[in-house]
Amino acid sequence: FGASKGLIIFGGNDFSRGHMMSDTWLLDAKTKQWRLAATENQGPRPSPRTFNADGGGGGILRDQKTQREWMVIYGGLRGEGYRDNETWLLGPLDLDCAQWRWQEIEAGGGPQSRLRPTPRFHHTQTV
Repeated sequence: FGASKGLIIFGGNDFSRGHMMSDTWLLDAKTKQWRLAATENQGPRPSPRTFNADGGGGGILRDQKTQREWMVIYGGLRGEGYRDNETWLLGPLDLDCAQWRWQEIEAGGGPQSRLRPTPRFHHTQTV
């Protein structure tokens, strides 16, 4: 995915406005233009956060059955001021970026569920 389609960014902190974000963008490698992603499906999505792990640009999982690729993010510091331990997938990445959708893995139990790894932020992730 990486070099073939572009660079994906999610969330972050807008210090000039004093709030965290939950938007998703793709820097298209072919057109060299930024595109707002995951816009057609307004379903569930990660809450605003910063310092989440996305695999350092390599956080792409491939479904062995369908061969479709998904970006994965884990944890982060939420706008409410606490760490969470949610895991979210974005994709499938072979679709136009406007059609990407967010899917929470092991939903339930809230953003600090004891059923998942300890909530954290400013961490690393390797896929």
